[in-house]
Amino acid sequence: MKLNLEIKVCAIALALVVSSTLFMSVSQRAERFRTALQDNADQTAKLQNRLERLEDASSKTITRLSLLEGAATSLEATTERSRSDISSVSREIGKLIEQSQLLSPADGGHRRLEVREFIIRSQIRQAPSPIVIIGDSITEAALLPESICGHRIVNAGIGGLAAANYAELVSGLFDGVHVHLMVVAIGINDAQKLAGGGFETSYNLLLQTIEPKADRIILAGITDINQGALAEYFDAQRSNVINSTIEQIAKKRSLPFINLRRQKQSADATIDGIHLSASGYSAWLNSITSAIQLNCPFADSAAIVEPPKPHRR
Repeated sequence: MKLNLEIKVCAIALALVVSSTLFMSVSQRAERFRTALQDNADQTAKLQNRLERLEDASSKTITRLSLLEGAATSLEATTERSRSDISSVSREIGKLIEQSQLLSPADGGHRRLEVREFIIRSQIRQAPSPIVIIGDSITEAALLPESICGHRIVNAGIGGLAAANYAELVSGLFDGVHVHLMVVAIGINDAQKLAGGGFETSYNLLLQTIEPKADRIILAGITDINQGALAEYFDAQRSNVINSTIEQIAKKRSLPFINLRRQKQSADATIDGIHLSASGYSAWLNSITSAIQLNCPFADSAAIVEPPKPHRR
């Protein structure tokens, strides 16, 4: 009986030892597990932190890429505008070249202005007491009659010149000579878009230089600007102002005025919007010669000269 009790006590003690050992083992394992969990948590936190940094870096990279894409788009747009600007500048340079050729026509290598001045000076001196028509290319290209009222006609038109340009040449062209009558038919080149202002001043200066050279002066207005290849280089509104200015100057100075715009200019009156065609010259020349004929006797009072009305059939 006593032996059984001791055996039971020993068994219980052994069970307690085993249980204690197992508990300690489980506790150790639990501690290690908690430690492992903590380590995992730390690793997870570190990974989370790295992930957040990566996400931030990625966001910054995306922002930079977006900025670079925007800059590239802006650069592309700027490049396209630059191409457009270069193209526009090229066109303008082309127009300026054409304009310079318009103002100073090509003449096969000759010094055109000097040659033209020589011809005018020579013809004025060959014709005693001539009637001289000064002007630009419209006058220069005109087929003028040989004489009117017994006086030789001298074509003193110089292509490309404006009023101020011609004023600078008067002293050289008319040095030592006096003419019977002078028609001033200039002003269309002053209506060019690239021409400077101050037409009235330039025109009055021109008149002051020629007044001592002529017994009589007639002022002619300018023709209309039609549709054509050269029309884009001219300002139609400015041409209207110039024509009105010439008429007002004629009234103030009591000089005859030739109204070249009395009748509407036909569409085929020019070959390029500016220079006259054969039909345009027919009307132009009729107005010019009619004015000269009316003033051959040197009427005492100024007159507004109109071209004859067409005959009705």
